[in-house]
Amino acid sequence: MSQYIAGCLILLGGFFSVSAAIGLLRLPDALTRMHASTKVGTLASLCMLLACAFAFGDLDVFARCVIAVFFLLVTAPVAAHMIGRAALGIDGLAHLEKDHQLPQASATDTPQPLPHEGDARALPKEATPPRG
Repeated sequence: MSQYIAGCLILLGGFFSVSAAIGLLRLPDALTRMHASTKVGTLASLCMLLACAFAFGDLDVFARCVIAVFFLLVTAPVAAHMIGRAALGIDGLAHLEKDHQLPQASATDTPQPLPHEGDARALPKEATPPRG
């Protein structure tokens, strides 16, 4: 009976692995891809490890599988958070601006370029170099 349970869990884990791979290919931006890879990938690994625990039926193997599941459940959200922060730092808010979810800046709000080091605008009026 435990072999049938292990087989069903392996099939279920394989289904979740394939759906995570499809999510990585089909989803539009880094944050949703991260969601697909961490949530569904963790669930697939959980199913595979439970199948391993049921198939062997040994207490030592079961304890190792439980430790591995605990490690995955603890580290996957932290890794997803760090990947999300890195993706947000790289992309900025470009994905929100594309969907028009941010307020649009008016023409008077355009930032002026910073003066360069050798530019006369960077120096105070009394320290302007003489022309000629």
